Amino acid sequence: MKPASLTKVMLAIVVLDTVTALDEQIDVIEGDLIGGSGNNLLPGDTLSWRDALRNMLMASSNVTANVVGRHLGVRLLNDAQATPAQALQRGVQALNDKAVALGMTATRFTNPSGLDHTDMRTTATDMLKMGEAALSYPELLSAWGAARYTLRTQGKTPRDMTIATTVKPLLEGQQGVLGGKTGTLPDGTLNLMLHTRTQEGNDRLTVLLQVGGDRYTEMQQVLDTLDGKLKAPTVPADDTVH
Repeated sequence: MKPASLTKVMLAIVVLDTVTALDEQIDVIEGDLIGGSGNNLLPGDTLSWRDALRNMLMASSNVTANVVGRHLGVRLLNDAQATPAQALQRGVQALNDKAVALGMTATRFTNPSGLDHTDMRTTATDMLKMGEAALSYPELLSAWGAARYTLRTQGKTPRDMTIATTVKPLLEGQQGVLGGKTGTLPDGTLNLMLHTRTQEGNDRLTVLLQVGGDRYTEMQQVLDTLDGKLKAPTVPADDTVH
């Protein structure tokens, strides 16, 4: 299965393991530009690590993921002269290293944004391990739990931009939804990681990968089943669901 933009959760985790000064500015270069979601940065822009994390986790900006992955790689290489390609490769290596540390044995990342690649793969079990790890990072929870945020860029074209989460129930203020991350690819891949609070007051992390229909409808059905509001489907004797 494909992680798509759930990859950005791992990138945020590794950044928070590595960077302590989140107000430090990082720059956007021409080579960071790429298509897809959250395309709101320009070459010459600078923004803080903190705002970059918000732009990745809320607006799901692929450009920002490249910016963050590259700067992360430079820091890990401890080499300001590293080429953008070398730095980005090191950043992606850090994602895979963290996956190994978390026991995500079926996952491989090939880029920081989650854009489709033949070697990019994961499982729902591995994504759940990653999501549960994410719950221990307050800065990450603050970012993926916000419905809207004012992003400030400096550099060549200073501006303030209001960004919104791609997680529909969070944007709509659905009760019990604390945060999460979407993942979408042009081939129809629809993923959803949702952080909710149960009626008993416990945090719950639920992951759906490559949903066949509406991801929010399917997620609600899963949550209702877990809460006992829906009867779980009966599995036939041949262990297949029709």
